Amino acid sequence: MASKGMTEAQERKVRTIYEALDNANNKKGVQLADKMLKKQKDFAAARALKGLALYRLGRRTEAAAVVKEVPIVCEEATIQALSLYYRESNRYADLCDYYEALLKTIPGNEELLAQQFMAYVRIGNFKKQQQTAMTLHKHFPSKNPYCFWGAMSVFLQGHTGEERMAQAVFLPLAERMVEKLVNEKKVESEAEIRLYLMILLKQKKFAKALEVVRSSLGNLFHSRDEQLSYEVQILTETSEWTTLIALYRTELQTCAENWSFWLGYMESLTAYLQSNTAESSSNGTDSNGTDSNGVESTLTVRGLHQFIAHIEESLTADGKHPEKSRNIQLAKVELSKRVTASEPLAAHSSADLGIASLLSQLTEYVRGFGGKPSCFNDIRPYLEHLCAEDQLKFASDVSEIAAEATKACKDGDSLKPKISAIACETLAFQVSRFASGHAALAPEERRQLVDTLMTFHGDGLPLGKDLLSTDIQYVDGFPLLSAHLLMDNDQQLGGSEVDLFRAVVTLEHALITSPSASQIKLCLVKLYCRYGAFDPCAIIFNQLQIKHILLESIGYLWSTPVFGLGYFQTASVMAKMLLSLNNDTTEFVISAYRSGTFHKILEMMEFRESLQKSLQLAAASALYQGVELLTKSCSIEDVIHRYQTTSPIVFPREVAAQWRDLRDVHAMHDWSPPDSQLSAEQHKASFQLESLWVELRTS
Repeated sequence: MASKGMTEAQERKVRTIYEALDNANNKKGVQLADKMLKKQKDFAAARALKGLALYRLGRRTEAAAVVKEVPIVCEEATIQALSLYYRESNRYADLCDYYEALLKTIPGNEELLAQQFMAYVRIGNFKKQQQTAMTLHKHFPSKNPYCFWGAMSVFLQGHTGEERMAQAVFLPLAERMVEKLVNEKKVESEAEIRLYLMILLKQKKFAKALEVVRSSLGNLFHSRDEQLSYEVQILTETSEWTTLIALYRTELQTCAENWSFWLGYMESLTAYLQSNTAESSSNGTDSNGTDSNGVESTLTVRGLHQFIAHIEESLTADGKHPEKSRNIQLAKVELSKRVTASEPLAAHSSADLGIASLLSQLTEYVRGFGGKPSCFNDIRPYLEHLCAEDQLKFASDVSEIAAEATKACKDGDSLKPKISAIACETLAFQVSRFASGHAALAPEERRQLVDTLMTFHGDGLPLGKDLLSTDIQYVDGFPLLSAHLLMDNDQQLGGSEVDLFRAVVTLEHALITSPSASQIKLCLVKLYCRYGAFDPCAIIFNQLQIKHILLESIGYLWSTPVFGLGYFQTASVMAKMLLSLNNDTTEFVISAYRSGTFHKILEMMEFRESLQKSLQLAAASALYQGVELLTKSCSIEDVIHRYQTTSPIVFPREVAAQWRDLRDVHAMHDWSPPDSQLSAEQHKASFQLESLWVELRTS
């Protein structure tokens, strides 16, 4: 069937041009378009495709002149070609003008109006978005999404504009638009309720927002947790600690495994006690946590401690084995930490509460859950609260627990206890390293410890013989710890090629049996860059499929050394990927409008804003400009000509002052003691050095 406005014969000819362009044969595309234009000078689709082909050939001035002569016609092929041209040339404002001119000839066309709306989304013109969305709603009143597009556009005008205008005009208008749909019972999805709540919370109408969450509209949330998250947010904003504590206690009685509820309960209790100490005393609550009638108060440390015990007892009565309830045991650890001398709850607790010490609670937790691979990450936030002596004692206790678990395993046992024993052994070495147990070792002692670790690795490999290639091996922690020990030797000896080479070999050997182990790959990237060998790093980059937000957070591991090591072609590709992130975020915003997930629009816009101010994007711009000069020039004269004819990238001081550091410097696992890890001061100094380097290259 022919496209609208074209005959079948014309469509066949246009298809041949598209095929040429799809095969990157742009020169042939120009020739085919010229051939068609000789026979029919006013063939709009052929002229638009010729402009696109010329642009892709780098003949941008000619392309702009050709596209300018394209008549305003309602042909699908012409519209598609011009849209591609404007997008590739980053001329989104011209695309909006084109749609405006086109809609004057065919007003009310739903498809074109929707495309025009998305074109305005690309340039961030919220007012035009609102107007287009309301035009769509006017012509198609039965389609609710268009009205919500308009409400979101009004909200964004308030969110990004002056606060006074937002509170007086835009936000009330957006609220009325959504309320009209609510009253007409046209609100049908969770995303639409989220938009309504966004508008109310932005106006600080907390009471009304809480009423919406608790009303029948709250039933539109896909899960009870989503509904509760809004209720918790609102109660926290209004400092209604007593209501919030009661809510947490109610929910925990039916869902004790929700760790965020336990943490929220303790944080709410801390905030309440800090702000209401005098009031609690005047209400008749004594130091033991009971009211004047001798009834346990829920607003005390004693009440929290007894509540945890109550939940344990209720689970025991139900036969659910509370000793295996991970979050309840972790709640005990958290409470022990919060009543230590340095924590706010310490002033509101007493010695007779019977709360065990943090050290003993951590030891009990490891006895119950040391066989979980995530155990170290669970207990790590608490290890820093132990003194050096207690850390060493805890490391010794964990080693004993691991030895008991290993000794208890028999050849005939099932796989599960053996895997748990491996996890316990890994945890013992991790805790020992964190407690500075490896710091005092001599280089040779570290090498002997590496031998021990790799023996564990070899012995445990058969346990994972049935794992998929996408799974990580149970014993991957051992080669990682070995690599860290060998890098310690390199640092202590002021450079040890033997130890670094052994670290590379150890990790590569582990990667054979665990090809999806991302932590091993990241550690290898660090080591290969030390050697100046970037080819393996590029292979790992492709294997990990670093893209989107990961490119911004950990892409620096590759993009920082690649240019200095002379891999200009790879540097150019990586710089292009970083620079394309801005366009990618725009596409995500458009997808969010189409799917109606309005809360994601705000998230993606905030991410795009931070991206535009990121040091990594500025560095990629400077890198790309330098690489283009080096790789596309044939002589010194050509370099000078390109430099003179290309607009240089310059970052003024006021722009550089707004740069943000989005690097995730803790992406690689590190079990070293806190004083041996990257400090905040070192991180800041690294950022300042990178900033100065970018300014120097663009000055």
